[in-house]
Amino acid sequence: MAALAELPDPSPVIEERARLASAFRALGLAPLESHANFLYLPVDDGLALGDALLRQGIVVRAYPEAIRATVLDAPDDDLLVEALARALERPSPVAAAGGRRARTLRATAETRIATRLALDGASRVRVSTGAGLYDHFLEQLAFHAGFDLVLEGAGDLETGDHHTAEDAALALGAALDAALGDRRGIARYGDAVVPMDDALARAAVDLGGRANAELKLELDPGLATHMLASFAQAARASINVESSGRDAHHVAEAAFKAVGRALRAAVRAESAGLPSTKGLL
Repeated sequence: MAALAELPDPSPVIEERARLASAFRALGLAPLESHANFLYLPVDDGLALGDALLRQGIVVRAYPEAIRATVLDAPDDDLLVEALARALERPSPVAAAGGRRARTLRATAETRIATRLALDGASRVRVSTGAGLYDHFLEQLAFHAGFDLVLEGAGDLETGDHHTAEDAALALGAALDAALGDRRGIARYGDAVVPMDDALARAAVDLGGRANAELKLELDPGLATHMLASFAQAARASINVESSGRDAHHVAEAAFKAVGRALRAAVRAESAGLPSTKGLL
């Protein structure tokens, strides 16, 4: 008789479910007892609360008088608790990890892009939208910035890569803007020089809150310049890039890597104040 497959250990789910239920109770909610991988929360208007969470990039199952939340891992569950606290206008019972994380959802008639970003990461990156080359460029930017990033989505690729690549860059920029918060304490400025075979890229970044892009890519495989401009716009960043070489792929990839290395320096926490003599960004 064939051996039975070993079942996964349920204890991590049980422990995290109990921790999440405790956080919900600290928010003044009363989750029902659960023996599954979700918690059912009676609320006054579940549909409105579900919409409020969706606008923050958090997806739950919403009913007229309740929401149902799947138990995930601790970082994801803390994001849910923080979003609930904001929606209910109550203090969050979980630590916000320095405010250096964001989870966003960008949905249009053409694309749907979900982004999960941590600035103080370990270069754990996955970008998956179906726009292969441009996914690769965003992966390089986030990896060399030292971010943890999961960016997933889908778009109307039957019309070409343009909408998907553009919206992915906008989504990543918006997530960076959200993760930076009021930008208090950051270095603000960063620069980098990156060689890649025949190509050489120079990038400088200012996270002062004003969107601008001065981009000179000697060769562009298609949408690289437009993506960097879109990223700068959504991130409210000023980005200056010059990249030259003989191969368009190398020229563009070196540019994205250089922007990532410049961002690594610019997002670094180095003080308690706003990095501006104006006292406002």
